Amino acid sequence: MSQFFINLDIEREERYDFAKFLDYQDQTLDPLTSKFLTELRKLPVSDQLAVGALENRIDLISNRIYGETQLWWVLMEYNDLQDPENIPAATMINYPSILDLELLYFNLNSDRISKGE
Repeated sequence: MSQFFINLDIEREERYDFAKFLDYQDQTLDPLTSKFLTELRKLPVSDQLAVGALENRIDLISNRIYGETQLWWVLMEYNDLQDPENIPAATMINYPSILDLELLYFNLNSDRISKGE
């Protein structure tokens, strides 16, 4: 049986902790079956950012886009990137809007609550 957990009682920075979006199956966190990750990839591109020569780490890019480093993994997943510490200069990073992320987050939580999870 799969579990999906979102805690709305914490600040946004903690709310987007990657581990909370993983399905928990047989004592294992499984990122490949996460509903959040599946739906994240379907969000429309809000904008693009060309990576500069001095900001080749995804946490720095996240801070530039969203004003916080906590969403680095969203950018990794959304752009299918492999190395968070070496993003080549001039790479185009697509990203969803924070509003779309929040709506996805709350819609999944509403689904979970309506199912009695």
